[in-house]
Amino acid sequence: MPEISRSPGPSPAKRQRLSTDTLSTPTSSGITSLEPSIKAERSPSPAVSLPQTSGAKFYAMPSDCRKIDPNCKRNRSRFAAARKAELSTLGLKLTRQLWRTDGLVFDWKSNVPVMLDTLKPPKEIGTGRHTNDAAEAASPHGLSLLISPAPASDIIPSQTNAGAGRSDMIPLARQDSPASRCIDLKSESRRSPSVEIPGFQRNSLRSGLPATLPPVSSEPAPFRPTPAGPSIPNHERSILRQPSDSPKKHARPRTPDGPRLRTTHNDTRALVSTYGAPCQDFGSAQDWPSTKVSEEMTSASLQYLQKYISMFDTRRASLSDAYHADATVSIRRVAPHTTTLGDVTTASGRDEITRTLSDLRLRIFADGNADVKYDIVHLGNRIGTLVTVNGLMYEPGSALPKSLAFHWTFILKEKLASRDIVWSLQATLHQMSIYSTS
Repeated sequence: MPEISRSPGPSPAKRQRLSTDTLSTPTSSGITSLEPSIKAERSPSPAVSLPQTSGAKFYAMPSDCRKIDPNCKRNRSRFAAARKAELSTLGLKLTRQLWRTDGLVFDWKSNVPVMLDTLKPPKEIGTGRHTNDAAEAASPHGLSLLISPAPASDIIPSQTNAGAGRSDMIPLARQDSPASRCIDLKSESRRSPSVEIPGFQRNSLRSGLPATLPPVSSEPAPFRPTPAGPSIPNHERSILRQPSDSPKKHARPRTPDGPRLRTTHNDTRALVSTYGAPCQDFGSAQDWPSTKVSEEMTSASLQYLQKYISMFDTRRASLSDAYHADATVSIRRVAPHTTTLGDVTTASGRDEITRTLSDLRLRIFADGNADVKYDIVHLGNRIGTLVTVNGLMYEPGSALPKSLAFHWTFILKEKLASRDIVWSLQATLHQMSIYSTS
């Protein structure tokens, strides 16, 4: 009987090793999955599509334009001609045509920026005017004055020559507002009867005498909508010049050849006049002046500003009388590209104010000319008159003087119980900010 051969099993040592490996094998139940990491910050929004003057337009491949179609060439020609007509209707100029395996692409150009999705100009959204434009629209008048600084203390208006040209005519735009009124500003300062400031006065080139606007009633003017078309500018001129010193008091003043100061005025008193009855939050009725007092204070403030600017470069030490005994002056220098407000120098009292202004090595006139923009608003008997001035100042002593933008703010009050003709008003507060432009 044949013997049956049996293969021997694993040795005891191998059997023990196999059992150990089986126990050490990790199972799926012991594996833990890691949680995904989610960022907390918000994803950025996609870029806003802006109008473009060039681009490409893609059209998907129609089924009858594929190469497997027997009329492929004819269908492609019709399809391309139809798409060209569509783009030409939109005012686009096609520069290139390209057939791809997935469709047709046209490169186009446009003289007017268009949106890439609609290939049409963006819709014009009607937005309001800026704040500066709105402020100018609220002002019924704009006034430009030509002032010449001189060492004299008084400034009187020059007489217009009979044969003078119209080179100094300044266009003024008038706009009607719901509460705008025509105000006759033909008034003289009670403190300086010899000084006359023509406000909104029209100078006649023939007679040389100011022809004032006709007075209107005290009732507010009815609302008249502004026409859509462009307004016709109304030409007016008001020139103030400093006459040369002469022993003859009644002699005809002569225009000096010295430097001149050109100022631009945007009157905003129409905004104040809209409040006919004062609110309790702004004081009693006695704190609000009449129209006549407002006109006199505005004219006196304009005289104050002219004298101050004229004497700032030549007779700065004499400006102490222009301030009240308890006045405060602050000078702030602001450097460009900085977030800080800059260094501030404060002075109180006339003596300290004079020393602070003398240490300020800046001038307003450069090459005999200066361009200053100002605004004057009378805020009431208790507060005073607010005067704001903007312009450029220069550092002397160099061939190319460095220009610095400045902003002045005055609070002026009437100088009571005084016969001072030079300064009928005094500043109780003067804030000066100087901005470096480089």
